[in-house]
Amino acid sequence: MEKEKELNSESAKKSSGLFNTFKRSSDNIKSTVTIQKNSVKKKWQQKKEDRENKKRLKELSPMAKAAPGNITGPIFLVVGLIILGIVLGFGGAFYFIYHRSLVFICLVFIVPLIISLGLLYLGITQNIHAETYATYRSVFKKKPYVSIHELSEKTHQTEFKTVKNLKAFQNEGLYPKGYFIHNDKYFVLSKGAEELLDEALKVESKSKIKESDEKNLEENYPKLYQIYNQIKEVRDNVKDLKKKESALRKPQLEDDLMEMDYNLKQIQTYILKKPEEVPDLRNFLDYFLPTVTKLLNTYCELDKVKIRTDNVIESQNEIEEALKTVNSAFKNMYNDFYTGTVIDVYADIQVLKTMINKHGFAESDF
Repeated sequence: MEKEKELNSESAKKSSGLFNTFKRSSDNIKSTVTIQKNSVKKKWQQKKEDRENKKRLKELSPMAKAAPGNITGPIFLVVGLIILGIVLGFGGAFYFIYHRSLVFICLVFIVPLIISLGLLYLGITQNIHAETYATYRSVFKKKPYVSIHELSEKTHQTEFKTVKNLKAFQNEGLYPKGYFIHNDKYFVLSKGAEELLDEALKVESKSKIKESDEKNLEENYPKLYQIYNQIKEVRDNVKDLKKKESALRKPQLEDDLMEMDYNLKQIQTYILKKPEEVPDLRNFLDYFLPTVTKLLNTYCELDKVKIRTDNVIESQNEIEEALKTVNSAFKNMYNDFYTGTVIDVYADIQVLKTMINKHGFAESDF
């Protein structure tokens, strides 16, 4: 009886082990399929967005494919060289063979010589004109607006010459809807392009303000600047983890990471804008951020393990739960930044009510 029980127990263990192995294999296969589906879906969405962006850019960039001199320029050059060759050939023959004077030769060949030189001049200028337009067009293919300074640097011309060329192209109808804005400092291809330029200038202005704030933080608040950079490092780790397979197969994890990035961004912005109002964050600096960084790095390392053992899965699950707690802490930390502001606002309101009541200007339900 005891032997039968032992055999049954061993058989049950083996069956349980086989079942667990099968279950893990099944889970791995499901995860792989999910990852592939999400990956294909993201690639398809990216391609769709790229097509829509190209289509929109084309709509915002009405311009001719080539300048008129693109064809006539080379023709004038070839014909001019042929005529010049004929003139020089016959002129040389008359001079060396028939011993005619140079005055006679000039009188005979003056007209074809002028024609050949004129054609060469037209060919060279039209070629330069067409090449300049082709360079400008390659710039406008990337975006439907450009600063005159940027365009002049790319073409190795002065800004005056660049403006002159653009006006010439306008007169030729190569930019049917193009015009200058902001005191001739920018050129746009359409009204929609002007809107894009205004958005880009706003972003650039914010970027310059941010750089100025970062410099101020570095010079006057070195401790906070260190925290600011540590937050930036954590945000980079969060963004890296969002690209991993785990985030692709676990929507909840991806949401938690997005929330963490948002919370960190809010804290970072507050530190940058109001460094003098930030409370003491030594614990935040010495423990909290390094620990979060360590957890994120550990999760990434575990994600590289090919054999998904119970320990690996359990560790990752625990880190995922910890990230939720961390998100809550970040949110509360950001709310604490405004505690003083809320108290000040409340105090101001109370004083305001007292003054109104004192002077008898309050309504009955105030």
